[in-house]
Amino acid sequence: MGVLVLRDLALLELLYGGRMIEFYQFFLGGPVRHYDYTWFRAKTPTPNAATEPHCDIVYMGRGTPNLYTSWTPLGDIPYEMGGHV
Repeated sequence: MGVLVLRDLALLELLYGGRMIEFYQFFLGGPVRHYDYTWFRAKTPTPNAATEPHCDIVYMGRGTPNLYTSWTPLGDIPYEMGGHV
């Protein structure tokens, strides 16, 4: 994991503990684990610059289709920046 994540216990708990992991355990019906690396994506509030729907497996698949990712905003996100078609 990057230095930012390793030093931020609140971020580690948000991403890999508590409610996030509980959701995936419920959704998948059993134990789950996360990667040892965290991908961060910074976005600026640019008009009409929302992230289009996409597939993360090409970046994170590592040979398995058994993968789910979560977009976890760290602040207020205007509707215009959310994923939309």
